[in-house]
Amino acid sequence: SVRLKLLKWLCLMCEYYGIKEGSRCTITIPLTHELVASFISSTRESVNRELNKIKNEGIISFNSKTMIILDTGRL
Repeated sequence: SVRLKLLKWLCLMCEYYGIKEGSRCTITIPLTHELVASFISSTRESVNRELNKIKNEGIISFNSKTMIILDTGRL
């Protein structure tokens, strides 16, 4: 599923590019939804929908320049 691929991708991004502070991880690489979609072989629309669901669940927060995984244990 798109959600599973996205969560795995977020884990990898956190591991390699994230700034970790306890269970929180900040990724400061600017990423568009289109770019994320290409990484996980999905569509921009599906990625947008899933990222918003994950955001509404309080797992991540993001803006145009930063993605924050609020609790890496929930990925």
